[in-house]
Amino acid sequence: AYKKVMDLKDRMTSLGLEPNLNTFNIILNACAAAKSSDSASALSTALYTLGRIRDNGANIVTYTTLTKAFRNLLRFNIETRDKVAGSAFKMCCVDGFLSTDLEKQFRQLLSDMAWVELYTKPVNSNESVPVEWRRNLKAN
Repeated sequence: AYKKVMDLKDRMTSLGLEPNLNTFNIILNACAAAKSSDSASALSTALYTLGRIRDNGANIVTYTTLTKAFRNLLRFNIETRDKVAGSAFKMCCVDGFLSTDLEKQFRQLLSDMAWVELYTKPVNSNESVPVEWRRNLKAN
């Protein structure tokens, strides 16, 4: 699936078509499903795609798919996973898309030390998650 999606992305680019947020999220999903033989390329693509998305606006699907990609592509490299996923966590909070499910996914993805630094310290044990971290979530 990863290689097919990358081929389609290349064809779109060669035709002068600009990807939108849905296209970028599909690319991230393909990265999340990449085989281990494609993991280096898929990680590079996921990080590049995240940069492009940040220029155009991310959504909750973006961050959910990123956590899946990082879990698959960085499962054995804790230090890099903490750095990359930690940056994505910060972006998610800044963008206001930290749902309860995403919070759990990031918690499972990050080491205990990274989680304490990124989440526990800003969220005092007597307070709840800052409202701005969830401000762009739609009510069900």
